[in-house]
Amino acid sequence: MAVTAEVTATVAAAAASTESVAAEESGGTVEVWYGPEQVPSALGAPDGPGTVVSVGVFDGVHRGHRAVLARAVECARQVGLAHPERPRPLAVAVTFDPHPILIHRPHTHLPMVTSLADRLELLATTGLDAVLVIHYTLDFAQQSPYGFVRRWLEELLGARAVVVGDDVRFGRGNSGDAATLEQIGRADGLEVEIVHDVLAPSGRRWSSTWVRELIEAGDVAGAAQVLGRPHRLRGTVVHGLRRGRELGFPTANLQAATAG
Repeated sequence: MAVTAEVTATVAAAAASTESVAAEESGGTVEVWYGPEQVPSALGAPDGPGTVVSVGVFDGVHRGHRAVLARAVECARQVGLAHPERPRPLAVAVTFDPHPILIHRPHTHLPMVTSLADRLELLATTGLDAVLVIHYTLDFAQQSPYGFVRRWLEELLGARAVVVGDDVRFGRGNSGDAATLEQIGRADGLEVEIVHDVLAPSGRRWSSTWVRELIEAGDVAGAAQVLGRPHRLRGTVVHGLRRGRELGFPTANLQAATAG
């Protein structure tokens, strides 16, 4: 079914069928798989298209994320051209919900830059073919780095290549990193490409942490620079104290629990 900007589905309550998420601004779309049971089985078949995969939370889908995802999309095109005897691989992002930090440290204050719905809509603007949303739990976190790559990327998604940032962490205790992924790739014949840090003119790495700091400091212009677009907040308009009448211009009150 077509899902517009008002997507409200969560991983825990996703429909049995996949969804096609539309980007409100660009008109792009991306297929969304909520869990392994929704991934087409043909991806992992020997003669199937396979995938080029990027892994991350992608909170905010900021400039750094976009650099990695753009490379994944381009890599999928290149792999397809190099092997015309097979269908072109799909460019797929693997993301997690809830944020892993909220599971491992539930009392941590971690305001999300974007809700899952907004994250998916933003990912639809990157040229990706699909997004796999993994429901992150403590049980899931117990997998070894190799177990994660083998089960989720190689077997489930039929990964032909993996493109990640050099700050990638995965597997039990975040014990897997870029070097681990390259080692697994050499052992399994999996192409691995590491996209090195994308830096702002100030020399700082574009990051979701930086976006949160700027938003909490009230520097929305600075946050827009890191995001590559103005930050957007959605929520339900509720009645307030009518103080907007004293300001001389229209205002709206949003519920405080709104994310993204």
